[in-house]
Amino acid sequence: MRQKVTITLDSEIAEKLRLQSIKKYGNSRSMSRLIEDLATGAAEMEQPEACSILGHRSEYSFKKEAEFKEAVEEVRAKLKEIEVLRAICDGGPIYPLSGSDWYFVLKDACELEINRIADMINKCWSCKGLNAPVPKYPDAGRNFVIFATMDHNLR
Repeated sequence: MRQKVTITLDSEIAEKLRLQSIKKYGNSRSMSRLIEDLATGAAEMEQPEACSILGHRSEYSFKKEAEFKEAVEEVRAKLKEIEVLRAICDGGPIYPLSGSDWYFVLKDACELEINRIADMINKCWSCKGLNAPVPKYPDAGRNFVIFATMDHNLR
């Protein structure tokens, strides 16, 4: 059963939706169809390019972005080098963690470390030149529970 819903949108958001509905369906009358598709997951909102989010960018901004991307690749390379070994059973052969085990271990470790750094930053986020506190991961330290709900062998 379908239900009619009335929503009020900020004019900037409404304009973006109108433009996307024209692009996707060929007319602005299909904006409600686009909103329905977005709500059901049949469509995704187009993400603006970085330059449109950041506005006019300075040379310094471009330099910092390049340094940021380089640092991300360095961290990713180091993460790929990590090998955590575990025995499947006591006294048995030792294997590296992989697949879903590795995903949830890495996810939890990274989230816990990010939250530790966030706590340091958030003590005085304005001192760091930020407009707001940095976000934290609420599931940090609880990823095994999430893992166990997804893997029936762990319940």
